[in-house]
Amino acid sequence: MNGKPRARIFRDSSFRRVFTATGISATGDTLTQAALPFAILDMSDSATAIGLVLAARALPYALLMLPAGVVGDMMRPQRVLFLANMVRFSVQGLTAALLFGGHASIAALAFLQAVQGAASSFVFPASRSVLPRALHKDQLQSANASISSVFSAAAIVGPLLAGILLTFTSPATALALDAASFLVGAVLLGRIPDLPEVARTASRAATRKSMSWRRELAAGFQEVVGSRWLLLGLAHAAGFQVLVVGAVAVLGPVMAKDHYGGDRAWAVLLACMSVGHLIGGLVATRWKPGNPLRAAYVVVLGTTPALLALAAVLPFWSLAPLLVLYGTTLSVGDTLWSTVVQSNVPLDRLSRVISFDGFVSFGLRPLGLAVLGPVAAMAGAEGTLVAMAGASGLLTAAAALLAGGPRFSPASAADDAEFPPPEPVSR
Repeated sequence: MNGKPRARIFRDSSFRRVFTATGISATGDTLTQAALPFAILDMSDSATAIGLVLAARALPYALLMLPAGVVGDMMRPQRVLFLANMVRFSVQGLTAALLFGGHASIAALAFLQAVQGAASSFVFPASRSVLPRALHKDQLQSANASISSVFSAAAIVGPLLAGILLTFTSPATALALDAASFLVGAVLLGRIPDLPEVARTASRAATRKSMSWRRELAAGFQEVVGSRWLLLGLAHAAGFQVLVVGAVAVLGPVMAKDHYGGDRAWAVLLACMSVGHLIGGLVATRWKPGNPLRAAYVVVLGTTPALLALAAVLPFWSLAPLLVLYGTTLSVGDTLWSTVVQSNVPLDRLSRVISFDGFVSFGLRPLGLAVLGPVAAMAGAEGTLVAMAGASGLLTAAAALLAGGPRFSPASAADDAEFPPPEPVSR
């Protein structure tokens, strides 16, 4: 397949806004990830304080994911992104100001990051539901792949920029730049128009909506449980977060410390994963499988060799490319899954479905992080990694087999009847 679809989306002004805003804000996020712990250490020299502040941010992010999906369907997601980014701009700007002025405290940082996490919870479903409103269905996979690539590029460039800033300036400067990135994102994302056909359909759907939050949330839940392919995807995501993502996050650093030289080696391996994510984004712009749902599961089987290689303590030179493969397959799989969801879930319920997806993924991730350490202490890191690789491989293979059957295929025809393909729109 040629690169024409990708070229088309970059000629679209709406996508250019999403792409630019994503790249800028993702880079800003990496600055905060690198700088905030050092700002806390400057005040308390306590790992406990770092954990407190980060937990204060993570908890509202998970708890508010489902209400955020309801809001994303009741309002235009572009509007939600604008408001959420303005809140994040204000919070990070205030955080930077407190640090610059020497008036910050651990309690103040924890409170501000809790607000930051709450605002960010609204960004996740809205950012994934804005593309189907601005682009045609045949452009979605290329758009998702390009967005994935810009996240990966930010994960590579951001830490390098953070290192320079922390060498010559202070953590407050990095946080101020992060705040500025949210302001740019708000300006760019708030002005994205809906496709005319989508705007008319969404307007009609909005007139039928009840303003009961419980009823709206129940409607999103019904959409999930009424679609076997969505239930399969969420069940797989739940297991995958614990078995694979959790195993790499918790046991990867342990293996790096014990066998590969410590934190520097782990930093290189993380960079390999980021390079893989970037490659995966490029692959997904060109590869359009006939059954993208089944392909998404088959592709992520490519994460298994990395777990087995860590367990076997393979030489570093052979482990690094397997972590590139790990990042590549995660990126391609996530792109294909996102495209299937965006293409087959009715737009008036899309944000709520995405919020359930995010709630399962982000809600269970802490469980995996908390459980795997004690398990590895009893069974050994190597044995735990082998068990996680075997269980995840079986889970993913079963999902791939089920996704090939009609009972677990998206009901594209039904969705297309409610939301017919739009006619070409001149931009």
